[in-house]
Amino acid sequence: MIVAGNVPLAPLTTLGVGGPARYFIEARDETAVLDALGWARRRRLRFLVLGGGSNLVVADEGVDGLVVRIALRGISTRESGGAVDLTAAAGEPWDDLVGLTVERDWAGLECLSGIPGLVGATPIQNVGAYGQDVSETVAAVHALDTADGRLVTRSNLECGFAYRDSAFKSRDAGRYVVLAVTYRLRPGGLPAVRYADVERHLAARGVASPSLAGVRESVLAIRRSKSMVLDDPADENRRSCGSFFVNPVVTAAQCAEVEARALDPAMPRWPEPDGRVKLSAAWLIERAGFARGRRAGPVGLSSRHALAVVAHDGARAQDVLGSASPRSRHSGGSEVPLETVFKPTRDLRVESLRPLLPPAILLEELPLSEQASMTVSRGREEVASILNGQDDRLVVVVGPCSIHDPVAALDYGRRLRALADEVARDLCVVMRVYFEKPRTTVGWKGLINDPDLDGSFKINGGLRLARRLLLELAELGLPTGCEFLDPISPQYTSDLVSWGAIGARTTESQVHRELTSGLSMPVGFKNGTDGGVQIAIDAVRSSAHPHRFLGVTEQGLCAIVATRGNPDCHVILRGGQSGPNYDALHVQKTVAALRDAGLTARLMIDTSHGNSEKDYRRQPAVAREVGVQLAQGEGGVFGVMMESFLVDGRQDLVTPSALVYGQSITDACLGWEMTVPVIRELAEAIRARRSAAARNGSTT
Repeated sequence: MIVAGNVPLAPLTTLGVGGPARYFIEARDETAVLDALGWARRRRLRFLVLGGGSNLVVADEGVDGLVVRIALRGISTRESGGAVDLTAAAGEPWDDLVGLTVERDWAGLECLSGIPGLVGATPIQNVGAYGQDVSETVAAVHALDTADGRLVTRSNLECGFAYRDSAFKSRDAGRYVVLAVTYRLRPGGLPAVRYADVERHLAARGVASPSLAGVRESVLAIRRSKSMVLDDPADENRRSCGSFFVNPVVTAAQCAEVEARALDPAMPRWPEPDGRVKLSAAWLIERAGFARGRRAGPVGLSSRHALAVVAHDGARAQDVLGSASPRSRHSGGSEVPLETVFKPTRDLRVESLRPLLPPAILLEELPLSEQASMTVSRGREEVASILNGQDDRLVVVVGPCSIHDPVAALDYGRRLRALADEVARDLCVVMRVYFEKPRTTVGWKGLINDPDLDGSFKINGGLRLARRLLLELAELGLPTGCEFLDPISPQYTSDLVSWGAIGARTTESQVHRELTSGLSMPVGFKNGTDGGVQIAIDAVRSSAHPHRFLGVTEQGLCAIVATRGNPDCHVILRGGQSGPNYDALHVQKTVAALRDAGLTARLMIDTSHGNSEKDYRRQPAVAREVGVQLAQGEGGVFGVMMESFLVDGRQDLVTPSALVYGQSITDACLGWEMTVPVIRELAEAIRARRSAAARNGSTT
């Protein structure tokens, strides 16, 4: 296999525009194609297939990857139930193959004469002309599946043919490399004479009963009269892709609307079997004011046919695409899509883009009230003071694993506020209000992502629900804590949050460390899922420093963000694959590591997750053990986290309307009745620590 570098691609296309290929291989057999795919994958290179270059616009910057030119040749035939199955390699010139079938009197391809390109492209585009589509004769497509390197054969039905479309072009775009195509032809069959242009040309020649050769001759003559046979170097329209646009297929009602607006009852149209109507793209383009021969700099329409875009001397790919926008809209409302393949390099796996509400709009709609501002500020100050040893209370972050029902969450918040008042001398209670859920694989990603719990992903509505709930809780006087998962969502909610968390899966993420360096509240980093604590310590150190990174403003504009650093960050011990880490030994080792790193030597303990070994019923036991450490004077623990909701346990999200009120749909939680005594026990542990400190003459 010979790999060439920096190979110009423009000479290998009929348009003659575009930049070079970084790497280039000419594949003359199946083995070469397989080897090329493996070569590209080992180097993590983009893999692009080039055929005859007649339906392709190469970007001006070229292709940063491996381009494989298909040069497989060979034709074989066999009889099949009165038909002839002809198998042609993908690199066979298409019009030569059509000429061969006509010469042998095999019907099925005669109207496709004069189309440029190679055999391999014909099933991808479902090429067609003058009433005949290649899908009528394709029996099988033999291809390389680049997903797993297998050689596969796809039947006609599996090809998913539609008008100028196929599964190879749309559903499975880029997955298959066509190696050969089998066509089922009719020996001695009648030619397809379905288009008026062909009928008129035959009549003008005095041909009443045309042969396959006669139809081919007429089709070639018609195409040459339109400069659609690209074999004449003297033709000023030769540098084109043939038809650049596809005839649009519309509903009968849309057809009637176009006809009414055009005031032309003779508007060309062709009924489709499904009741829709095919319109003439050339007629629509000319009616829209784009006359044949019209030019915009070095690019223009053919002087003989409005469907062809022609590149003249000095033309670039951007000129071609600029002159023929992806959709040419006619005044009647019909749209003419492009037929030519411009190889896109962006958004290849993006299904859709929808507008996102700018943060400033939501902040104006649900503004921070004076009462809410006081609650948020008080919560931040108290958590920071406890973290830094200026307040001897314990921070308790408690609430549902995730919020899926704002009504139930507010109900929980009202109860928690009353309990927080009861233990306020000993505990600073922060309600856990998590709207975003990191998933190990897939699953419901939280209220912001999918507020209706049905896969509708109404994110704008989710942001609104999240902000409204935080505002209502703040106006109750209850500080809240959130996990920050998406780097954009804090712009919508962070002014209502008193404490933040970065989860075990994202603690090592540079994006989240940068984000934290600019957040206005204390933030905890959990140890990794493997139980390792060092990544959390590193995250605390990183977030304390200034950073520069890409972000979004309240107006929704992209910006370069410069932060000052967040000095109020800490580690959260949550256990991991190596086991729980809430015991005194792990606490002391982590406190020592924090001290050695020059950081505040205090931490928070998560009673759930790895520390409860994923059994929510063990949370009280974990909290009780932490309470024992506190009562014995442990000063390195400043906070505790718990997962708690109104009803204990969890439930699967199947039917939203059938969910149990107040029960988690993610991790299992303690019920309210189990939560209250745990919080009271923690308050008692703080009182015991104070007593011990008083006896020892210490403050912690």
